Amino acid sequence: MENLPNISINLIVKNEEKRIAETINSVKPFASEIIVIDTGSTDNTAQICTRMGCEVYYHSWNDNFSDMRNIALDYSASEWILVVDADEVARFGLLDLPLEQMNDPKVGGINLQIINHIDENDDSIISKHRYTRLFRKDKIIRFTGRIHEQIRESIEEKYEIYNSELIIEHFGYQTIDKEKLERNTRLLEQDIEADADDWKYYHLAETLFSGGDKDKSLDIFEKIVDSPELTGLQLDRVRTRLGQLYLGSDRYNEAESVLSFVSEDKDTEGLRQYVLAAVKLSTGFVDKAIELYKSRDIELSDLVDKHQLKVALEGANQYKSLITKK
Repeated sequence: MENLPNISINLIVKNEEKRIAETINSVKPFASEIIVIDTGSTDNTAQICTRMGCEVYYHSWNDNFSDMRNIALDYSASEWILVVDADEVARFGLLDLPLEQMNDPKVGGINLQIINHIDENDDSIISKHRYTRLFRKDKIIRFTGRIHEQIRESIEEKYEIYNSELIIEHFGYQTIDKEKLERNTRLLEQDIEADADDWKYYHLAETLFSGGDKDKSLDIFEKIVDSPELTGLQLDRVRTRLGQLYLGSDRYNEAESVLSFVSEDKDTEGLRQYVLAAVKLSTGFVDKAIELYKSRDIELSDLVDKHQLKVALEGANQYKSLITKK
């Protein structure tokens, strides 16, 4: 077997006693050390971490995730760093690590797949993205950004990044935490005030949408709908969000127009068709709505609640039956 690298686990925590033990247990099999930065817990989080063998350090929260991440890096003594959050679970073991790449001096970062569970009542409803969570310990590798902190650019100054199949599951989106939403909104607005770009506006709009502020999120999504700064997938998500928002305010023509694209991402494409089906039903095109609701793309999308899909299809069929009788 190839040389096994030493790995420091980095965690930033505050009042996470409900989930923290599961997170720690998921990374223990391959952790050389677990570095925990506690930013002000008033529950048993720190005690649980200490009992489970973590190194716990206390630092006051300063409204900057990158600062806390970089403090954790400074405490870490291993060759590699794995960053996880207290509402996440690593779904891989020691033997799953890409050892060939980690022993290649040209490789400095490993992209993981993050699976976000987004419905408290249905674990099958998820979104996915890739993020560089595993990377070399190197003084040039540092996080930037108050929130949605980034590290990829600093890695690429010196190293290559490898796309792995390692998975981390994230459960923090299953419930809406008003305090965290307000914090995230505040930090994103501060970041934008300091140095605005459409990537930050995108995340602000998503945060506002999640918090139910439809008017503000609509305003931002409309401004960035054709942004050259966003990826193709992000632009697809923006258009789909706009379709949802236009549908919710009975702006059906605008909804249909903005949804007139095809996404290469299977989950986003299924959600696009699901929203479009609701638009078709609302404008009297019942057969087309039913056709869309039966689409294989919707069925395969992890972003579509299958119970809601069943209810929507039943409602569309009942509506068709009603108007046929007339």
